[in-house]
Amino acid sequence: MAAPVLAIAALLGGGFGAGLAITLRTVIGFEGMKLPPGYESVTLLWGAGAVLGVAVAVPSLAVAAARLLRGGRTPEADLLGADADARRAWRLAGWQRRNLHRVVLAAAAFLAAGTAVAVVLRFLGRAPASWLAPFSAVGVLALGLLAGSLLRAVQNAAREPDAGRRLGVLADLACFWPREAHPAVPPCYALKVVPELATRAAEHLRDPDTRVVLTGHSQGGLLVLVTAARLLDSVNEPERLRLGMVTVGSQVQWAYLRAFPSVVPFASIAATAAGFGTRWRALCRGTDPMGGAVLTWDRQCVDGRLLGTGLRPDGTVGPLPAAAKTPTDALVLGGDHWLPDPMHGPFPSRRWCPGVQAGANYTADPEWDRAIALAAGLDPDDAGGLPWPIRRPL
Repeated sequence: MAAPVLAIAALLGGGFGAGLAITLRTVIGFEGMKLPPGYESVTLLWGAGAVLGVAVAVPSLAVAAARLLRGGRTPEADLLGADADARRAWRLAGWQRRNLHRVVLAAAAFLAAGTAVAVVLRFLGRAPASWLAPFSAVGVLALGLLAGSLLRAVQNAAREPDAGRRLGVLADLACFWPREAHPAVPPCYALKVVPELATRAAEHLRDPDTRVVLTGHSQGGLLVLVTAARLLDSVNEPERLRLGMVTVGSQVQWAYLRAFPSVVPFASIAATAAGFGTRWRALCRGTDPMGGAVLTWDRQCVDGRLLGTGLRPDGTVGPLPAAAKTPTDALVLGGDHWLPDPMHGPFPSRRWCPGVQAGANYTADPEWDRAIALAAGLDPDDAGGLPWPIRRPL
């Protein structure tokens, strides 16, 4: 994703600058002010992109909406007994996970191709055709709307904590990667957070009666994965056997393996899985548009059983035993725990959240306790019945 993101970022910077200059020239009524010739090419490119985007997006969204409404079979949803609302949310989330990167790549490819044409015409000394002038105006308008939307998002983030957290996700994502990938933004926070988290976990592991489970939700799942890999190389064998990990609603498989293969390589994930064995558990919901399965793929329903391929406890890849239903109605395939959504229950002594949860309230599901116990190397069914509370941090 480095090349397409860089292309979009450069064209955004140039587009905002060109759009602002052209707008100010129009506002002050000074048509005699000469602007660099490339300004018109940049706004023309954004205008053509906006028109093409609308022309492609409208029918594509109509087709996607028709398919989502018509429905389709999802093996996990069928076995979990999802209702109609959950099935629609499941299909929509799956569509987003399958196509989000394609949208980004298509936009970057079109803008890069348009830039190449504009550069060639510039070197040849040819001006854009006069009939393309309206596209330049559309480009200025599109860039203005985009800038206004970004400013509005910043204003909402300053006023509403929830909006601020959503906007902070972008900074959280951008600043995790090595500084070489984003030299113009704050330093990579992982260089500070990962060693501190590993040191804290190692300190707890020095107590022979303590088990440590690293847990991370969404982007936090990537943090604990990197920390876990670091710990596997630094602690001794008895301490390693008392270390576990639970990733929750993680993007590691469907997003990061595709977007950043040199930073999150599959071979390293397989080695980490081998180091943990069965003590790496992943909680996921099909209705979560940002988080998905981590340790399994190629899932299919055969004779009422969920089968699939994934990482085995020894780190090898191959077919897995059929998924098993847990006492909390979750479906466990390999190391992935598919949670029912809406949440089943209510259960005694547990907070219950009604309705489709998507990416929220993972810790409220009773399967959370079972995953923590398994990651700690304990038997979750040896606690006098489920759900059982964890009375102290592990």
